[in-house]
Parts: sequence; C-alpha cells; structure tokens
Amino acid sequence: RQLVELEELILQFNELTGSLPAVLGNLEKLGKLEVRKNLLIGLIPSELANLRLAEVFSFDGNNFVGTVPSEICPLIETGKLKLSFDCTVSCDCCTIQCTQNYFGNCEKSAKGRLCIDLFQRR
Repeated sequence: RQLVELEELILQFNELTGSLPAVLGNLEKLGKLEVRKNLLIGLIPSELANLRLAEVFSFDGNNFVGTVPSEICPLIETGKLKLSFDCTVSCDCCTIQCTQNYFGNCEKSAKGRLCIDLFQRR
C-alpha cells in the first residue's frame, strides 16, 4: 500500500504504453489523474470509480476503446468530475461535447449533465 496519500498523478506526454492499471483505483485520495497524450490502449478501468475525490480524469490522446465504465457514472452525474477522452470511447451516462481540436483530432469532454452535445443527443 504505497502512495496512498497521492492526490495528483500527472503523466501526460510521456509516451507510456500498455493499459491503464486497475490498481490506480486503490489510490483513494487521488483527485487528478492525467494520462493524456500517451500511447495507452485498452479499456478505462472500472476500478477508477473507487476514487471518490476525483475531480479530473484526462484520458484523451491515447488509444482507449469501449465505454466509460458505468461504475464511474455517479462521479460524472454529480457534476464534480471533469472527464476528457477521445472519440474512440463512448459514454452512456453523460452528455458529451465532441469537438475537433487544432490538430484535426476529435476530442470529447464531459462535466456532469451540463455539457452540450454538439453532434447528437444521447
């Protein structure tokens, strides 16, 4: 049980590969997890729902697939969690804002139910 007091984990732009470890869900005090702009693949772990203090999850700029786990939905629905991910990931429990960034890549972000879906209603 190391790093149990960790509040922020910012690993963006590091060319990290592999999948996002589910064990990150054990870092109960983690409020910010930023892994954007790496080479990560796979699914977003449902164990991240254990991070009840989470305010920011930045997953965009990777190769994640699938759906934002439904276990994370309560964090999103409170409006407290800011979530960003690429268009290769869907989110059934949030309203999505999907925009093209300056590089022509599609990015999605969600913050509770206050976001506006520019392309379609869920």
